[in-house]
Amino acid sequence: MESHHMSGNLSEEKGSTQECEILETACTIAGSDPFGQITEAFLLVKGLLYQTVFQGMNAIASTCHPPLAFNESEHFYPDFDYTEDGTSYTITTGTQLFCFILLSHVSTSAGDDDWMGNIVLQRVGECDGTEGVFERVGLMEYERFTCDKQTPTRFEELKGRGGDGVGIVVDAVVKIV
Repeated sequence: MESHHMSGNLSEEKGSTQECEILETACTIAGSDPFGQITEAFLLVKGLLYQTVFQGMNAIASTCHPPLAFNESEHFYPDFDYTEDGTSYTITTGTQLFCFILLSHVSTSAGDDDWMGNIVLQRVGECDGTEGVFERVGLMEYERFTCDKQTPTRFEELKGRGGDGVGIVVDAVVKIV
């Protein structure tokens, strides 16, 4: 398996860190037009994966970390309206989802917030050597409104708890289709 790494930061913002690694990519095009219809594609990535639960169109809740503190917030941005009946992508309240961390930002000055950028995934299958096959269903941003250097960031907390049986996998290999 050939490994392809992202070059540079995913964000140009000072203090941001890429938290995942691209292991493999594949894309099959229908016909000879390189900009034509995609018939099959996947992205194999390695990083921190943690469980969440769908709670409605604008809310997901982690099942593996304590409730948010007064100075924290999570914003879920769904890819489309999953509650619409009659679509093949209906997701109901209580459905298990997963967050895969793409990048994190640690505040470098007063008034700057710590945050994590996640893709929100739904498991759609199994694949040997991975945590499973997933499909992206949205984005999630976590923010902590403080420059408190004494308290670990949410990313540091999740990474430190990986492998303790609470739905966090630190070096998860994930196949996204």
